[in-house]
Amino acid sequence: MKLAIIGAGPAGLIAARNALREGFRVVLFEKLERVGGIWNPDSGGAYRNARMQNSRHTFHYSSFPCDSGDEFLGVNCVGDYLSRMAETEGVMDVTRLSTNITELSRTDSGWTISSEQGTLRRQETFDKVIITIGELWQSRQMRVPGIEQFAGNIISSRDYSSPEVFSGKKVLVVGGGVSGADIASDLVPFAQSVSLSVKKLGLFLPRHFQSGPNDMMHSYLGRYLLNRLPYAEFLEYLDKILPDYMRIYRASGYLPATANNNAVHVNEKIIPNIAEGLINVKPQLERFSKEGRAEFVDSSVADYDVIISCVGYEMPDYSFVQRLDRRRLYEHFFWADDPSLSVINPPVDTAGFGAAFPYFDIISQWVLRVFAGREELPPREEMNKWCQEHMQSLHVKRFYDSWLETIRIGIRSGTLPSPTENFRDYWNLITSVVKPEFLARSPAVPESGIMDGMFNFADIRVKLLAGLPEEARCGLLKKGNITETEYHSANTVLPEDVISAELLYSQVYL
Repeated sequence: MKLAIIGAGPAGLIAARNALREGFRVVLFEKLERVGGIWNPDSGGAYRNARMQNSRHTFHYSSFPCDSGDEFLGVNCVGDYLSRMAETEGVMDVTRLSTNITELSRTDSGWTISSEQGTLRRQETFDKVIITIGELWQSRQMRVPGIEQFAGNIISSRDYSSPEVFSGKKVLVVGGGVSGADIASDLVPFAQSVSLSVKKLGLFLPRHFQSGPNDMMHSYLGRYLLNRLPYAEFLEYLDKILPDYMRIYRASGYLPATANNNAVHVNEKIIPNIAEGLINVKPQLERFSKEGRAEFVDSSVADYDVIISCVGYEMPDYSFVQRLDRRRLYEHFFWADDPSLSVINPPVDTAGFGAAFPYFDIISQWVLRVFAGREELPPREEMNKWCQEHMQSLHVKRFYDSWLETIRIGIRSGTLPSPTENFRDYWNLITSVVKPEFLARSPAVPESGIMDGMFNFADIRVKLLAGLPEEARCGLLKKGNITETEYHSANTVLPEDVISAELLYSQVYL
């Protein structure tokens, strides 16, 4: 079966690696001269000083560990990791670099791809196609009345590379997400002044907690339970494990009044910089005056030499795919009108948190199982209903935990242990820290998160069992996966206390 994969970033590389292992005949197309997507240091996709939000223990693919000595990798190290995986796993042998896809269309014989590689033009037909072009390429334009009056430089986060060139400048960074916080903090030692204009400042926590990297605090189940805590209790939890940082946070005046507990922006500098007065937080930028001065919604006015726009990115451009309607992507990944085409990107309507690489790993395995006929999608009517319910308001942001989604998708697709058939392996996986190697093989003994002891897992285990069919529980008892006490206790759990084995969580973004 011939498979085309378009885009050699983190999603495309792991899709190609998994497809080669499954025996597909693969061609991986990449428009740049090197693989890696935004982590290709030459792509301009990530600024020079960007670092992984996730530690070396958790960010990588399930069957290809990271050997870096750095706890949190920078752009060059991540790019090297991706290149090394591609070379080691044979992905480079099927990759066409410097190749632009001009058109993708469905014909009676399959998917026809028109491509350009220098002066070489090709038209080829494939049985299946996976699109993995990424989402962080086209910066969203900052639309502010009177912006043409501003006499200084306006650049986007994609144009930003290093802080030294802003020495002595008065800089306004617009946007309170990760890139805005990173760039503003990056500028502090160099710029004359740094201001940060935000509608709302999210929850920022450091990469390192006192007892270890932040992503080693909890297992998958621990993250699920942490997300269910009332926000006030979550803040008490942070006060306990980050007492010094939280004192600074509260003193800054910018601790969010409410937030999704797991919707954590990772940056250890932004809050201390604000608390020390090194970054001046401004409200939303409203307009520019005729004199080119920045006016904010609180009626304050200020002059700047440079504005750096960090207001996000446009939706991925799928215009080269004939007839594709992104609102028809079932589960965000399968084109409901013809599931021989798949898109592997983070859902465009979400505020995503968690590690992307293992998430792409599991999704690509699901896609390939469907392509190979080993896993079935629901009937067209059911996919239509899902798309109608979930894909009609793509500009309304949802909270999206990539780690928990990895578990849900893995169970849904059969790529992870089934709780109804092998509860022991399922349990050992979800009660272990979020190390990707456990997605390939559940640990024989769970490796708990550093702070998992705050939860009563024995009680949660019974509530999870209560969510399984009675027939499945009987089978698990016969196999010795659960005890008689657990079996009978599950029958007494009230319906409102049952927990889904897929660890479903609220996606309302606060």
